[in-house]
Amino acid sequence: MAYGTSKLALMHATFELQRRYAADHVQAYCLHPGAVFTNIADKGLAGQRLLIALRKLLAPVEAFFLLTPEEGAQTQIHCATSPGLSGGRYYRSCQLTQASAATNDSAVASRLWNNTQAWVETLDQVETTTGQNAK
Repeated sequence: MAYGTSKLALMHATFELQRRYAADHVQAYCLHPGAVFTNIADKGLAGQRLLIALRKLLAPVEAFFLLTPEEGAQTQIHCATSPGLSGGRYYRSCQLTQASAATNDSAVASRLWNNTQAWVETLDQVETTTGQNAK
């Protein structure tokens, strides 16, 4: 659930970035690289010995079905290098794709943007007040 919510928030942030800065010629794209065979899942399994062992055992099967990192990067490369692509859109497999209906709520996207900006500003204030990095 948290993973899906974080992806929805990223889509809202991307679409809001496009709405706010399109006039400045900023193009923001939301994209799905596909299922890519990387070691990123290992980070989430830290301390789970049995799951790590099972994943290592099944790695050849995963590698057969999943994209290589190079294949997974193609949509990012496409969006970064194709002239005339419309920003504020969702791309998958180098194609414009329909995002879920939940991503169309511009009021939610604006509220997320404003709340995030306010939170970041509080971090800047803490850093300025204490002279230390707020991280």
